[in-house]
Amino acid sequence: MQFINHYSFLLLAGFSILALLIYTLQRGFSKHDLMAVGALLLGFSLAFWIFQPFETGQTTPSPDQLTAGTTPVLVQFQSPYCLACMAAKPLVNRLLSETEQTLNFVAINIHDPSYAPLVKKFGVRFTPTFLVLDQHQNELYRSIGTLDVEGVLNSLHSIHPDS
Repeated sequence: MQFINHYSFLLLAGFSILALLIYTLQRGFSKHDLMAVGALLLGFSLAFWIFQPFETGQTTPSPDQLTAGTTPVLVQFQSPYCLACMAAKPLVNRLLSETEQTLNFVAINIHDPSYAPLVKKFGVRFTPTFLVLDQHQNELYRSIGTLDVEGVLNSLHSIHPDS
């Protein structure tokens, strides 16, 4: 399904407006038809503006720095076009506030070619995919589509039972 992305929305909008224009030209153009085309154009423009992908501003470490320390890392494999990735941000923030200094967080854009080896290594096929890795890049936890805060906390307790 590589053909469905943020550009396919533009094609859908263009075909919808073109179909409405052809329909109105065949039956005669009126003031109401002009308002309908304008409303459709405004609605599509507003939807494109709201859901347009944007850079998060997060800096992502190099693959070598992914697990450089002794602290486990929560890795989110994401895409700037993924609404579920954006929706998971409050859960990630909650988890990071609960774990304080016992968990690092890294967001990896799967479209960045420098991370292709990591995407392949961990078999990431869907976004968001969440992994908890230890300092040796051993996978302690995996979740696809949503973040289970309790599952992550349980995986951290298996490393540090005293915490």
